[in-house]
Amino acid sequence: ALLRAWKHAYVLGAAIGVTAFAAIVVSGSLLFLSDAAGYVGNRAFVVKLGLITVAAVNMLVFHARGSLARPDAIAKLQAALSLLLWLGVISAGRMIAYV
Repeated sequence: ALLRAWKHAYVLGAAIGVTAFAAIVVSGSLLFLSDAAGYVGNRAFVVKLGLITVAAVNMLVFHARGSLARPDAIAKLQAALSLLLWLGVISAGRMIAYV
């Protein structure tokens, strides 16, 4: 029963995560379109997009390896890398206004 509850919580969490990500993509796209030329020339914005790209590749590799089922040293390294990448995305996003 506990395993079934865990699977339900995981599916619900994944659905919430996908929905939240879709909302972020829509709002970020609208914000970008408000001043596309200004953002493309902004070094912090370019860094932010690069970090998001690396984080996405890290996530794809993490799930392709099945790292949730086997939390080995590589999976732990990827988790730490993910945290650092997303902190970098947040920092770069904050710097967009100042660069």
